[in-house]
Amino acid sequence: MWTIKPLFMNADAGEDAGGSGGDESVNSDAGHSLLGTGAQAPAAEADWVPEKFRVMGDDGKLNVESSARKLAEPYTHLEKRLGHGDAPPKSVDDYTPKVDAEGFQWDEFKADPEMQGFLKAAHAKGITNDQMGFILGEYLQRASALVNGAAELDADAAGTQLRAV
Repeated sequence: MWTIKPLFMNADAGEDAGGSGGDESVNSDAGHSLLGTGAQAPAAEADWVPEKFRVMGDDGKLNVESSARKLAEPYTHLEKRLGHGDAPPKSVDDYTPKVDAEGFQWDEFKADPEMQGFLKAAHAKGITNDQMGFILGEYLQRASALVNGAAELDADAAGTQLRAV
């Protein structure tokens, strides 16, 4: 760790002034002192690298190449995961998905008060425009089957109740 010693007294004063007379072998902490001639601030040049990515060399200095590689590893993983880098829009109002479904009007869908909750939840989960287009397209393809299936169940339930009466 850093030590504060009166090294400024060593400057040409000799042993009469209480210094070491310029003999640095007497002061083993000369290079590690705030006042020593070789003092370095710890990783001052490394401010651009977050601490968890810093790789220090044997000499205590930042190893820029190793630090850059360590910093790039998670970025590479993230880039592979996100693909071409599609990110969610800045706000719910910025969604503009491409939905290839007959009769679908994005502006009407977006204006529906019930869909506002869905869009806000999707935005909070980080859904991108491409993902939103996929979700809506798949839902619209299956929605008619779901509605028809529910209608059949309701008809069956109604028939069962009528027979019971």
